[in-house]
Amino acid sequence: MTTTPTAPSTPTPAAERPPVASVVWFAFMTAMWLLFAVLLATGALDDVQRAVRDQPAVVEGLLWVLGLPWLLATAAWESSWALEARVAVVAALVLAWSWLSWPRPARPRPAPHEPASSGP
Repeated sequence: MTTTPTAPSTPTPAAERPPVASVVWFAFMTAMWLLFAVLLATGALDDVQRAVRDQPAVVEGLLWVLGLPWLLATAAWESSWALEARVAVVAALVLAWSWLSWPRPARPRPAPHEPASSGP
């Protein structure tokens, strides 16, 4: 039996890998969307919406800032819209926020410009 040699795997250069913080953020976003799906499946989204709405205005505003994509999806799902519209809005939010959160390699920073020297 003959085996074909395989090329040794070369590690990805650090410049081409996304920063660790980007990967952690994407994992957090994914976990929150999975939690949203669980809450949706168990019928608990109404409880979440009510709990946020029952907070004092300042706390509710802070919750909206911190949980914008998920609270928008909750508001859309709990609305009186047709099922197709609610599914479309929630799917669009999931896809858009996931795409925005996808880990990308860090862009190289441009070199700082040299100050123009004034002649003698």
